[in-house]
Amino acid sequence: MKINITKKEYRVLLDMLTIADWIMHAHAIGKEEHHLEHEALKDKLLSYYKEMGAEDRIESSQELDGYYETNDYEEYVQDKFIQPYEDEFFWDELIDRLGERDAINTVGIEQFSKMDFVERMRKLDEMKERYANEFEEQGLDNLQLVNKT
Repeated sequence: MKINITKKEYRVLLDMLTIADWIMHAHAIGKEEHHLEHEALKDKLLSYYKEMGAEDRIESSQELDGYYETNDYEEYVQDKFIQPYEDEFFWDELIDRLGERDAINTVGIEQFSKMDFVERMRKLDEMKERYANEFEEQGLDNLQLVNKT
């Protein structure tokens, strides 16, 4: 199969590859946690960077035997895509986890697991709304850890 893409589409593809690679490897420790098949395909696609006029985004290194995002391009992807995603994800995940914890603590794990789907979602939404409103108004200002012992 052959896929023809424009230089503009190649630049969009670079954004997508860089974001996907970041998701897959941002927290990887050691080579064993890397997805070698994905890295090989990414490397193959990055190898066309000169042909596609993307020298401002990609560079090659014979020493490291591969292709890499330039520092400026990494900053661009970080600022435009990754940081806004992380900011939203943080709040969503915090609200979801606290809401679920409180819903379970309110009715008990056994009763919570016996609820039908709609009832469980209503209970979760009720708990999550409290946190969503608080964090929207106050951010983390009122959040404290309380030692129960």
